[in-house]
Amino acid sequence: MATDPEVSSDVSRRAAEVESLVLRVVAELPVVDLHTHLFPPTYSRTSGIGLFLSGVDELLCYHYLVAEFFMTAPRSMTPEAFFALPKQSQADLVWQGLFVERSPISEASRGVVTVLAELGLGQELQARDLNAIRQWFAAQDPEAHVENVFKKAGVRYAVMTNVPLVQEEARHWRPTKTPFSSRFRSALRVDQLLSGDWPAIQAALQLEGLPASADGARKWLDGWVDTMQPEYLMASTPHDFAVQDDPLASFSQSCDCGALTLRSQEALSQPGGFGVKPASQRNPKRAKRAKRTHGQPQQTGPSPSSSSSSSAAAA
Repeated sequence: MATDPEVSSDVSRRAAEVESLVLRVVAELPVVDLHTHLFPPTYSRTSGIGLFLSGVDELLCYHYLVAEFFMTAPRSMTPEAFFALPKQSQADLVWQGLFVERSPISEASRGVVTVLAELGLGQELQARDLNAIRQWFAAQDPEAHVENVFKKAGVRYAVMTNVPLVQEEARHWRPTKTPFSSRFRSALRVDQLLSGDWPAIQAALQLEGLPASADGARKWLDGWVDTMQPEYLMASTPHDFAVQDDPLASFSQSCDCGALTLRSQEALSQPGGFGVKPASQRNPKRAKRAKRTHGQPQQTGPSPSSSSSSSAAAA
């Protein structure tokens, strides 16, 4: 059956209009960056630790680019020798190896090219003039520069990764919160609570005058949630990480948190999933108490919702 030419033309025209509309909306719609390692300019460099990082040297020393550099670096340039160099010297090597001696065609290197071009540094980039690019960055007001970058990127706000167990970060929240732009929001990272890093947790509890117990750990976490008002909690764990039936119970037993670092074969059965400590490895007293409280032992093996829980928590 022949197709009416007018109908076919109308369908093609409408398809083109839809495509144009989708492209425009995607290009103009502001987005939210849900997981970053960015900090605001007010988190200035102190005590030799820089939380706010900016400038072309930081772009060039992005770990993807450093890994790419080592694919072509001379054998004499070992990782130990590279990371012993000052940041500017590291950036010089990456720039020379990936942007001068070779064309920047990888995704990571093209990202740097895109950033510099969008910031109006096309001529300096074409001339491979790294010093001129550095001078431009050095002349920028940090707050104005961040605002310019967010506007050009179409990002409404970025969610930070905040670890209160790191004192350099904690001091920006307590006793007085360091103010920062609405372009940044907080997220609370709690790796140590899941991995059972008792020395770090105990030090934090002592610093705040809290008891070295499960109750103290809960109060510590509640307090930081109140302080930060985070968008969410997050944790990064090893691929074979497993949660036992009662993770916080180990805090109550002489604060021996070794069980929290359990490596379980069951955890490996579901990539990214949280396993449950096998019954044979559980504390007999706790198992009996759980049975008395709940009427039956806790199930063994990964829980049905473990995969989604892991995905939501991992960052």
